[in-house]
Amino acid sequence: MNVAAAVLAAGGSRRLGKPKQIVPVEGVPLVRRAAQAALDAGCSPVVVVVGGNAATTLTALVGIDVRVVLNPSWRQGLASSLRCAIDDLARRPEGPPGALVVLGCDQPALTAAVLARLIATRGPDAEDAAACTYSGVLGTPAAFGSAWYPRLAAAVGDRGAADLLRAPGARVTAVPWPEGARDIDRPDDLPRE
Repeated sequence: MNVAAAVLAAGGSRRLGKPKQIVPVEGVPLVRRAAQAALDAGCSPVVVVVGGNAATTLTALVGIDVRVVLNPSWRQGLASSLRCAIDDLARRPEGPPGALVVLGCDQPALTAAVLARLIATRGPDAEDAAACTYSGVLGTPAAFGSAWYPRLAAAVGDRGAADLLRAPGARVTAVPWPEGARDIDRPDDLPRE
């Protein structure tokens, strides 16, 4: 089954005060690390949604095999980027992928192994999903079967798929990933390099 990935990297980094997409971790910008993790986990295509800080983010993606999608409505929140990715994937000549991994670009501990575990854990049915859990939260990265696409495309605001993952009756397998609790949002979160 074809598994695509959507790296949601369109935020304006307002709380951080500088583009989080290009914050280096071990010498590699966060957005490039996230996209490379998706590629290394076997995802294809990998769509990177940009918006705020788009020009800067694009420079971090030079030479990597990703599809870049511009979200002109990025100020409307995370869900608008999710819609952009799903719309782009639905227009592919070969049709939408059988499953989709959704991830941000602000979790410095993210690796291909984490994404591969999500993909392997998600059940075979189109209604199945798997999501990382950390600090008592069920969130991204997460892997969704194709039956989730209409719900993901209908999400609104800045929570993306969070409410969908926690909805009663949702077929979601939790994948423990304690390191996912660390993300880059504020200056205090920046890695010491």
